Amino acid sequence: MKIRTVIAVVLAIIGVPRTGLGWGEGGHLLVLENALAVLPADTRRIYDTGADRIRTYALEPDRHSTVPAEGSRHFIDIELLQPSFLSGLAAELERNGAAQGLADEDARGIAISLERIFFSRQPLPWSDAETGRLWENLPPGLPAFRAAYPGLDTIVGTVVYQPFLYTRALARAIKRGDQRWIQIYAGLLVHYTGDLYVPLHVTANYKGQFSGNLTFVDARNGRGDVHMRFETAFLKHRLESIGAAVAEARKEPKPLKTAEINAAAIAAARLTYAQVRPILEADRNAAAKFDPARAWARYAAEVGPVFEPVAAKQIAAASAMLADLLLTAATIPLDSPADSGKIGAQ
Repeated sequence: MKIRTVIAVVLAIIGVPRTGLGWGEGGHLLVLENALAVLPADTRRIYDTGADRIRTYALEPDRHSTVPAEGSRHFIDIELLQPSFLSGLAAELERNGAAQGLADEDARGIAISLERIFFSRQPLPWSDAETGRLWENLPPGLPAFRAAYPGLDTIVGTVVYQPFLYTRALARAIKRGDQRWIQIYAGLLVHYTGDLYVPLHVTANYKGQFSGNLTFVDARNGRGDVHMRFETAFLKHRLESIGAAVAEARKEPKPLKTAEINAAAIAAARLTYAQVRPILEADRNAAAKFDPARAWARYAAEVGPVFEPVAAKQIAAASAMLADLLLTAATIPLDSPADSGKIGAQ
């Protein structure tokens, strides 16, 4: 699909105002279309048959992301794995009755209250020197993560493990020729792979709430916090030029071994974290000059030199990884011990 056709499809879909998370609808569709464009013809045929349905499922997870069990698949708040925070969180959860069980929403609320105290003493974002060990020590898969941090899925987040889970699920659907589940799993893989490259999905400071970034209520236009301004409103504002840059960055995909996927996703999230600081700083500086609620065009022009290249770079990287994973799902053998176990057990 030519880039202008991709943009036309995306603009038609995002024309209706709605609350967007992750890359918003436009970004996720750019990730998909640019990944499909570089697949070998025989592999692309697998996905072309149900491309419209894949697009639908690529957007579906955000409609359920207010539910903690679903929402946690979209992010990883890496700083929450700091040992001093974890020890304080464990004590607070115990004090609030974790032994008898807590609702996901309740546990998340307790963590958020503790975050306000903890990160006021250690402002975010941190340097790679401060987060490097946290990334390096992430367990190699979701079962190992759950064993190391029981009950913390919905608090810390598990986006780094979702690409593996859905690539493997997709591979099995392809092997059995199940068109419906090929389309569903491919769409979900699009979404979670895209979210892995969203800078404000890999930090506890996802709204700039710990760094003094402007926040206000704006459900209609998606400009009320830096998360929404960067990933939804600005992307929509500059979709055509960002889309053209992403198309220019396309590269030939390569299949991965299933054992490599989690490590590749963790490495991608770590690189994505490096983009958090420039986004927060650009937003703070611009919002101090131009109110994004009343002077959006001026605000967008001010942040553009930072926001646009970061968005293009991250969407291009997400698209490249997605292409690798779609090719992987179509080509990997599924009879090795590493591929045993229940599909999609999350």
